[in-house]
Amino acid sequence: MNHELIVHGWSNLLSGVFGGLQNYLCYSNSVLYYKCNGGGKVCGFFLTCATTLFFVIGPSAVQYIPRCMAGCLLIYLGIDLMKEALLDSYSLFDQIEYCSVLIITVVMTSAGMTAGLGMGVILSAVAFTLQMFKHSEPIRGAMPASTLKSSRLRSPREQKHLEANLDRVTVVQVQGTLFFGNATVLSLQVDELLQGMHQGMRQGGCALYHQGDLGDEELGGSGGKRVSGMMIQRRPMRRVTIVLDFTLVRSIDSSASDTVAKIAFVAQKHRASIVFVRGSSDGFPCQAPLSDQLTQASERKQTTNTHDDEGTFKVLHVVNSLDEALEWCEDCLLADAGLDVGTRSRNTSACSRLPCDPAQEFNTVAKLIHQLCPEIDVGTEKGQEPSLTLDVAKELLKFFKRREMKAGEVLWHQSESSTFMVLVFRGKLLSVLEHEAGTSELVHPGSLIGDFGLLNRVSRTSTVTCSEDRTVVYVLNLHEWELILEQHCNLAYMLFQICIRYLGRRCNHVSNRVWESHCLPI
Repeated sequence: MNHELIVHGWSNLLSGVFGGLQNYLCYSNSVLYYKCNGGGKVCGFFLTCATTLFFVIGPSAVQYIPRCMAGCLLIYLGIDLMKEALLDSYSLFDQIEYCSVLIITVVMTSAGMTAGLGMGVILSAVAFTLQMFKHSEPIRGAMPASTLKSSRLRSPREQKHLEANLDRVTVVQVQGTLFFGNATVLSLQVDELLQGMHQGMRQGGCALYHQGDLGDEELGGSGGKRVSGMMIQRRPMRRVTIVLDFTLVRSIDSSASDTVAKIAFVAQKHRASIVFVRGSSDGFPCQAPLSDQLTQASERKQTTNTHDDEGTFKVLHVVNSLDEALEWCEDCLLADAGLDVGTRSRNTSACSRLPCDPAQEFNTVAKLIHQLCPEIDVGTEKGQEPSLTLDVAKELLKFFKRREMKAGEVLWHQSESSTFMVLVFRGKLLSVLEHEAGTSELVHPGSLIGDFGLLNRVSRTSTVTCSEDRTVVYVLNLHEWELILEQHCNLAYMLFQICIRYLGRRCNHVSNRVWESHCLPI
């Protein structure tokens, strides 16, 4: 049928150019030709000759055709087409589409072809709306953030706190096309989800931490008390956070954007924080200014602040990626617990831009290396001190060489051999995957990169460039690494532990990206 339509188009074009008559497609003739096993160049040639012959003879040849034969042919074609349209299509369409076919048939029979076509246009729009409302679930899945990690490197102390408290953060992945119907369903489901989270928090009661798991400074003002060597601590932060990820949303109409913006009031009603993930730096996939509405609402709520028993907290936050949302939630949990490591990292980045004496810089970089190490007791005898101490980090740092870089300077190219690793002290680096759709990631101060390639002697997996002027990095080259392997086994063990920890963090972060691309079920 598609080939026949193309041929009709070309024949009409050529006929118009040379002043000929137009032709038209008769579906019943095409069906009859197909039912008679017509096809191929030979059949087409003889059909063309017969059509040309009757064009010359004219309509006078019709009087020699028996009327019963023509009548039976018309009845056969009518029954066959009705069977194809009404009976054979019953199992192919859902109820909404099949009702549309019946209505179009009735209108076309009673009012004509033009009215049937108009009714078909109207019913197609109605059927699309009803199908989207019925089959398009706005939420693909929801899961606690305890199984997700951001790309920000956390100290073991921070990780321990986050593992105990990230169940208060729930990530909801929104999908498909949002319109006024399923956007309302999304708002109701978020309301029910927040109710369930609050019920779970109330049923959770108090949290038990072993003595020594958390320092005394972490428990100050929390209302906890010690009983038989255990710390029975009432969790100070009872509020919850929900993350709405719009990465998989194709489009949002204007009415749905208003409903989405009002979900922030649903979170405020439950005294919960909400994070909107736009999925792109270009904003939400809609013409309505949803990003501006949420940003303005976030600024208003931030100035007024929402109060609870422990102080103030931010109700609404808007970010571009799921990784930024997870990092924001982690920072909030750490700030509520009095852990200022996130703030310390930012302060390190800011203060390291200022000139400092070599001794002070050496101690700061040594602390960064020590914070990269997992808290593992490698002693073989009872009471032996752990090997991964700050003094060991200072000893390891002596093998690194200081290097200052300018913006745009290339540290290494993708597929190059790995001959050194780098610890970022000041500024930022940019890691870019070549031959990909702009996949990149910033490398913040305190990060150690290139360790996997150097330790395993594999090629570089990305191109790394400097993104800021006066960036300072500390480099450990291949020769120094081989010297460490030969003469300082404890330092080599320290680097291996850092590499293993980085691999675990990257694996968790990769699972976030796989989840965003809906390659795994929730």
